[in-house]
Amino acid sequence: MRYAIIIILACSLALAGCGRKAESPALQEGTPAYALAQELAAIVPALGPDRTTVIVETKDFVVTAADVIRSARDLMGARADELTSRDAGQLKETVDNAATSIAERRLLMAAAAAAKTLSLIHISEPTRPY
Repeated sequence: MRYAIIIILACSLALAGCGRKAESPALQEGTPAYALAQELAAIVPALGPDRTTVIVETKDFVVTAADVIRSARDLMGARADELTSRDAGQLKETVDNAATSIAERRLLMAAAAAAKTLSLIHISEPTRPY
């Protein structure tokens, strides 16, 4: 009986350790991305800096509105403020496209990392003369 409890406890700790980790922190107050999120929230409330809106979800990671806004600010700089001039429909489409792009990039990077690991194994095999 004691061993069964120990095994159950060990399994539950292992499962708890395998849970999904937070991909990115929320937007920091006082940053340009936070200010942009506040302005965009006036158009689409789901983009507010105080909300965690998941746009794309995979079994390995999630892409949130904060990721999209942070990426827009990093890539476009001050031009990201032009997003506030779009209407709700255009803004939703732009955010969806950007989230898809971020997710595709993360998937490709994971596949490249896996292929690099596999290619190292393949390179280490002896070559055959043809």
